[in-house]
Amino acid sequence: MPIPQHFIDELLDRLDIVDIIDKHVSLKKTGRNFSACCPFHNEKTPSFSVNPEKQFYYCFGCGAGGNSIGFIMDYEKLDFPSAVENLASYAGLEVPKENTNNKKNQEKINDVYNALLWASKEFQFQLRNHSNKDQAINYLKDRGLSGEIARDFGIGYAPPGWDNLLKSAKNNSNKKINIKVLESCGMLVKKENGEYYDRFRERIIFPIRDNRGRVIAFGGRVLDDNDKPKYLNSPETTVFHKQRELFGLYEARKKHRHLDYLILVEGYMDVISLAQFGVNNSIATLGTASSENHLEKIFRHTNKLIISFDGDSAGKKAAKRLLDISLTVMKDGREIFFLFLPNNEDPDTFVRKNGKDAFIKQIKNSQPLEELFFEVAEQDIDLSTDAGKAKFSKIILLKINKLPEGVFKQLLINKLSEKTGLPVDNLTVSVNKKNYREKRIINNKDVIAKNKNSIGLEKTPIVWAISLLIHYPNLSDEGFFPSCIQQINSPEAKLLNKLINYIIGEKEAVTTNKLLGYWHGAPEADALNYCANRHEVPSNYDIAKQEFSDTMNRIKVQFDRTQREQILSEIQKKSFSELSKEEKEMLKSINEK
Repeated sequence: MPIPQHFIDELLDRLDIVDIIDKHVSLKKTGRNFSACCPFHNEKTPSFSVNPEKQFYYCFGCGAGGNSIGFIMDYEKLDFPSAVENLASYAGLEVPKENTNNKKNQEKINDVYNALLWASKEFQFQLRNHSNKDQAINYLKDRGLSGEIARDFGIGYAPPGWDNLLKSAKNNSNKKINIKVLESCGMLVKKENGEYYDRFRERIIFPIRDNRGRVIAFGGRVLDDNDKPKYLNSPETTVFHKQRELFGLYEARKKHRHLDYLILVEGYMDVISLAQFGVNNSIATLGTASSENHLEKIFRHTNKLIISFDGDSAGKKAAKRLLDISLTVMKDGREIFFLFLPNNEDPDTFVRKNGKDAFIKQIKNSQPLEELFFEVAEQDIDLSTDAGKAKFSKIILLKINKLPEGVFKQLLINKLSEKTGLPVDNLTVSVNKKNYREKRIINNKDVIAKNKNSIGLEKTPIVWAISLLIHYPNLSDEGFFPSCIQQINSPEAKLLNKLINYIIGEKEAVTTNKLLGYWHGAPEADALNYCANRHEVPSNYDIAKQEFSDTMNRIKVQFDRTQREQILSEIQKKSFSELSKEEKEMLKSINEK
């Protein structure tokens, strides 16, 4: 039985192509992307590029490209089902088989997303219209938040009462927004007697969004600090797993095309207050301690992380706990700094008292991981004695051994040597040797020639339209498709037609990642991978939309001009007396244009 498409889509959503490829090829951050020497052909200069935002890879040397599944198929020499099994095992998922139940399960997940989006709009509506709205609005104003920042983060209000959301759901005409769905996504709680009540009551509501901007959960903060618990989060659901999500990451990515660094803070209000003051690159975990999963997710978007802690003893204890976890993700090229604010201050209170410039100054004075690493290890150890040096070396070496292989690891060993006076050779850390698989060799010229035969190397209007559509499949919703595309007899036009028909025919949202995966191994794959990577498309959707509309118009104008020229050429082969009445009218029409 075939593997359900919804499972493949879910698998691709869960995987990060940088992690998948980095296990086989040593990637280095280069601007917005990652690069390496291609594993599919011999080369000395890296031409293999991985795009973490769109989740695909491409080699500018040999033309190999695709998504995570395609990479594993080519690298491990597996067929499609085996590659999916391989990656599903890595992601901790079990591969289902296509049946009616699986399709119904996907429909249920879609209903959950719709219900959460509806709930988010409902909370925002209550903030604007409820009779008790002033309580919430005054609270937000007292925290220094503007209406604009509340809008950007989708802040809402759950008013007092046990059944506000419940009543709204019952009155809603959308049959998919029902009690059972709201219970399944954590918005309603079922009592022992079978009745329901709202989970969130008399709280400021913060929507939690995934990387695609979909609402997947909520956090609610009490209006009175004496009430407990101060923060209440949605429970784990089919679409929300708090150990994998970061509040504010979606908003930070919207504000910055390239994130120079991210600031990890403790709570929702820290993120929003910093954004209010123009610091739009902070994120927070969702009521859980920071984990390796969180850090890896952060480093998919930037090479530099500032971890902010309160300046009290609790903040320093938290920093020590996170220090060990940070070591495990410190690949070469990554940086982690620890920021300790003055005592009894957090980012929210500090930025409101002192402003953006003062906070940025604190960031510039933050402590590098390696400095804090040795400082913490040195505590209560006397390095003036041999016994102290031995104890210190043992502690450090145990922690250094957690580091990925690379220059940073060697630099810490050198630093340990300086502090203890022990030779570097005597501080050698055991190295886990990696097994390298035999590389599959591809003839560059053959592949590039195949690309030329597929679509040509010029950025024609049709090729440009293909590139835009690959990066922004939602452009298919705009309806900019002149009928003449179907009449153009060229490989490019035929490919554009196939692309349009596939995207429009899909019920679920199509991403670049899924689109390239659909055609992996097909004759169109090389051309699509080429278009996805050879042309730099706009980073803003509205600009891409205008480009796409203009390009469609150019295609139509060029087609009409070619048609007129062909007709005129045929007519001009005849004398005027030989022309029919229709041909004379056509000639007159062409001349007028």
